[in-house]
Amino acid sequence: MLSAVAPTATPMMFPVCGTLLLALAVADPGHRPAASTARLVALAECLGVLRGLQPDLTGERITELGRGADGPAYDDAVSSYARLDQDGLRAATLAALDQVAGSRRNSSRAQP
Repeated sequence: MLSAVAPTATPMMFPVCGTLLLALAVADPGHRPAASTARLVALAECLGVLRGLQPDLTGERITELGRGADGPAYDDAVSSYARLDQDGLRAATLAALDQVAGSRRNSSRAQP
């Protein structure tokens, strides 16, 4: 779903994209490097995250998730994503999805 929406997402849709990226980051962190999880959290935070479904998911808690996964990678990603315009954020979202898909393909091949 996200890969279909991200290329044409309007800024009003960015928080939906961010929420889905955050869900990807926390749903299965063991199948990707910690730095990748931290970058997903940072990108989600940059896009915005809807909090209506989970009101106790504060900005501070999201930051904790990113820094807890890999603090230096999270800080680097926040800095990098902050400089992106709307097209750059769309491209970063698609790149992150490609990385997640590649990580899942590789981990499923490694399992007996």
